[in-house]
Amino acid sequence: MGKEKMLWAVSNPADSISRNIGAIIRNKGEIVFEFNRALGVIKPNGKDLGIAFAQIHDSESHLHKKTTEYYFVTEGSAKLKVGSSEFEIKPNSMVIIYPGTVHAVSSISGVNLFVLSNPRWKPSDHFKAKGLSHLKRS
Repeated sequence: MGKEKMLWAVSNPADSISRNIGAIIRNKGEIVFEFNRALGVIKPNGKDLGIAFAQIHDSESHLHKKTTEYYFVTEGSAKLKVGSSEFEIKPNSMVIIYPGTVHAVSSISGVNLFVLSNPRWKPSDHFKAKGLSHLKRS
């Protein structure tokens, strides 16, 4: 069993993970574990840096007005739609998604991502591509 799978097995109880590591963000087709609480606040250039691990099946098209996201694929593969382009991402791929860019992930084989966000992701900066609704945080 790889480290990623061990993390998911250990992090199943949402309350425990939330208290000890950070927030769990759930949205249709994805679960994101934020690690900021465990690591403390990291502030390059005075901005909070967000660190997370995501397991995505099919995320809804969305954008961030302030946040730049850096996706590092650790396991599996997926189709990533960024703006009007679509391409496949695989292990060891890195993608940068700039503020204002509509994006979505559709898993091909159960994709896991290590995600850095700058500034740190906040629910108030997550907008569905249609309707501009916000994600819920548990």
